[in-house]
Amino acid sequence: MRLLVFNPENDLALAANDFHYTPPASAISMARDLRDLPRLWAKPDDYVWHHYDSDIPSDILHSITEVQPWGWSPLLLAQLRKAGLADSLLPSPLQMAEFRNATGRELSQKLLHDLHYDLGNTAITGMAVRCDSLDQIHTVHTQFGHSIMKAPWSGSGRGIHPVTAPSPTEKDKAWAARCLQRQGYVMLEPFYDKVMDLAFEFWQHHDGSVSYEGLSLFQTTAGGVYAGNIVCSEQQKEDTIGRYVDSDTLLKVRNALIIALQRHTHTFYSGPIGVDMMVVRQDGYKLHPCVEVNVRMTMGYLALQLAHNGHYKFPSLFQIRYTNGSYQAKITPIGTENSTFC
Repeated sequence: MRLLVFNPENDLALAANDFHYTPPASAISMARDLRDLPRLWAKPDDYVWHHYDSDIPSDILHSITEVQPWGWSPLLLAQLRKAGLADSLLPSPLQMAEFRNATGRELSQKLLHDLHYDLGNTAITGMAVRCDSLDQIHTVHTQFGHSIMKAPWSGSGRGIHPVTAPSPTEKDKAWAARCLQRQGYVMLEPFYDKVMDLAFEFWQHHDGSVSYEGLSLFQTTAGGVYAGNIVCSEQQKEDTIGRYVDSDTLLKVRNALIIALQRHTHTFYSGPIGVDMMVVRQDGYKLHPCVEVNVRMTMGYLALQLAHNGHYKFPSLFQIRYTNGSYQAKITPIGTENSTFC
């Protein structure tokens, strides 16, 4: 039996890196309001644990053979240990520390390096530079001209700071200094003229191999906050992307990412991996194949499950909304009224 947990506070808990971290009230509210979200991808014999509202029944506790949370963090590890799960089902604190270090935003830089080496700089675009000091940030920003600073670990749309002046301002430096002090480094990326967001969804298996699961088309706000996923067929998604990027390039990037992810595999992790990408205006259009890597469950993977079960009209928009004091998961057949399903 698998134990499934919806812990949307995961990214914030990874950033805090504290077994005793207390998430903000909004994150706990989302976890409670959408506690049954894992039922959308659960198998018949899975058990969904509401980790803020209930204990794990003793008869269930001893039947669990695997844990599949939304994401792994020191906080969740502490919660699962407190709930009585056997150590054999959980990563050790050392493995958890290694996992966190390996899945920060520096991972995007490593994958981009591999992709450029494998595919050549003319096929794709994208750059990310790890900066360990304010002087390095100043030097790299001067080269980029207009850049985005990113904290190594942060929640959706958080931990991102644009730098638009020719040199970092005092406000920019203060943001960077706090990030350097708390998290050790800052990722710096050039600003890109984005046309659309997309992602490849993968699954990492227990043996370290990685398989491709499908495409994700999603929307974000101007500040980078997740705004929804398109639920439709793979062919519809490929046709949409095909307006800008040819299918051969997509296939080559997909295969190269599988190899690159397997090079950077993690010892205990088994589960979804979402690689966020974007189409940008650059000498026409180019694919930036690795904006961010989410080594956890993603809304894109969830949208794939909705598409595969065939219960929803194509195309539709899947969203998480906060209305009337609570979070709701909704799917909206495009052009019709909203319909709440969770």
